Amino acid sequence: MLTERLWVRLYRLLAECFTTPVLMPELKRASPDTELLGRCWDFVETIVAHPSEHVSGAAYFEVLEQLLNAEGLAEAAWPYMKDRTRARTVQMLNFYDVRLPGINRR
Repeated sequence: MLTERLWVRLYRLLAECFTTPVLMPELKRASPDTELLGRCWDFVETIVAHPSEHVSGAAYFEVLEQLLNAEGLAEAAWPYMKDRTRARTVQMLNFYDVRLPGINRR
C-alpha cells in the first residue's frame, strides 16, 4: 500500500512540478530556452532509463503522453530528446497510430 502511494506521488510530482509548469509551456514558446529544454530532456532521459517500470512508466504517462495533447509538441521536443527517450516516444506514437514526419513517418 505504501509503495503504491509513493508511485502515485511520483506521477503527481512530475505532472505538477515539471511537465505542466515547466516543460509544456517552454515547448509552446515561439523562442524556447534551448538550454532549459536540454536540461529538461536530460532529466527525462534519466527517468526513462530507470530500471524500475514504475519510475520509467511515470515518465511515459506524465511526460511523453502529454506530447500528444497539442499539435506540434512532439516535433518541438524531438531535437532535445536523447536516444532512450526518442525510442520510447516512437513506440508510443506507433502504439497510438500517430505518424509524424521526421519522427516515425518516412
